[in-house]
Amino acid sequence: MTPTTPVETKYTKFSCPNPECSLFNQPGRGNIVHRSWTGRDKGIERLRCTRCQKEFSEREGTLMARVKLPEEKVIRLTKCQRWGVCDEGTADICEVDIKTVHRFQGVSSGRAQEHQQQVACGLEVEGVQVDEAHSKRRPKKVEWIHTALAMGSLFIVWVAFGPRNTDTAAYLIAQVIARLKEVPLFLTDGWKAYPAALLQVLGKVYRPRRKGKVGRFPKPRVVAPPNLFYAQVVPELCRRVIKVKDQASRTVEVTRKVVFGGPRRFFKQLRIKGLGSTIQTAFMERWYGTLRGWVAALRRRTRCLSWSEKRHRGRVWLMVSLYNFVIPHKSLKQGCKKRTPAMAIGLTDHVWSYREYIWLPVHPDPILKKKMDERVEQLLTPALPDALKADAPAKTRSKRTRRKRAGPLKKAA
Repeated sequence: MTPTTPVETKYTKFSCPNPECSLFNQPGRGNIVHRSWTGRDKGIERLRCTRCQKEFSEREGTLMARVKLPEEKVIRLTKCQRWGVCDEGTADICEVDIKTVHRFQGVSSGRAQEHQQQVACGLEVEGVQVDEAHSKRRPKKVEWIHTALAMGSLFIVWVAFGPRNTDTAAYLIAQVIARLKEVPLFLTDGWKAYPAALLQVLGKVYRPRRKGKVGRFPKPRVVAPPNLFYAQVVPELCRRVIKVKDQASRTVEVTRKVVFGGPRRFFKQLRIKGLGSTIQTAFMERWYGTLRGWVAALRRRTRCLSWSEKRHRGRVWLMVSLYNFVIPHKSLKQGCKKRTPAMAIGLTDHVWSYREYIWLPVHPDPILKKKMDERVEQLLTPALPDALKADAPAKTRSKRTRRKRAGPLKKAA
């Protein structure tokens, strides 16, 4: 039986995949129409954009693109990845080859990162918790996962991978600032790299005046802007342990420290933004516990370590995408209505099903990516040039003239 042409309302979810088209990546504009049916059983529909006359498949940009597997098996592959099944177990459950699992991981992770790149723009977030987690890869390699989580909605704003240093922390903070409408309130642990990273991204140059008319001019320095509020949960301060634990190894007391903004102004902002009344990173710690349960390579004492850096990072990106849009969170529940972090932040109005997720068309946007990269690069540029930050050159040492040693006295005749 030859399928008939569907109604026009079906094409509202599709958009033109041509970056040169004026209606690129804009669904629901009425420019997508039916073209023909293709495939072995004539079950795949080809569409056409009336603006640029570009023809494409209905599977373009989805997890079903260029896949010979049935829809039920692709959903099963996604569910196995969601529940942290190892690659060999996923291949056995889904009855596919291990190479098919690896290919699915590569396609789904790239699509998940591109989707996050497009939807995480212009977000309204009051507070952000930032933290890093340690993971292992084979052979004897370490992969640090840096994450920024929006308080209130529990939406994962961005994930960065790299060594545990100031550059990676500054890159993550620059990504967060570039994707939000205004500077949020920051909460982290007591790692010393975060204050330096915040000053590198958001710092302003302050040039103090010279006291008196005699003497050198003071050197300019980088200070925090007045709209930056940042606090830490400090586990150790002044060489004495502040975290107090009882006999059951439960944390009883934790010292909290306001770094930028002042204590009074900081707690006032906490109350105004509705972020509670205490300084804590519980949401971020809970996220890492969930992530380690979902990704087999991140579990404690696991033997499912990753050999490939690309697949290792791809699993994390896939979990971030499913966590934001597909999996409802218990703490976000309103009455009997289940909600996801994407619903709490206002990006969608319902919980996505696995079928809806795999059929979601995601087209790469080079223009948006270029603008975001330029914005991040601009934020990573220090406010104080290297010439001003550098100390005054040390005085060159004067060359000392070597005295010639007097030779041995000649013996008298």
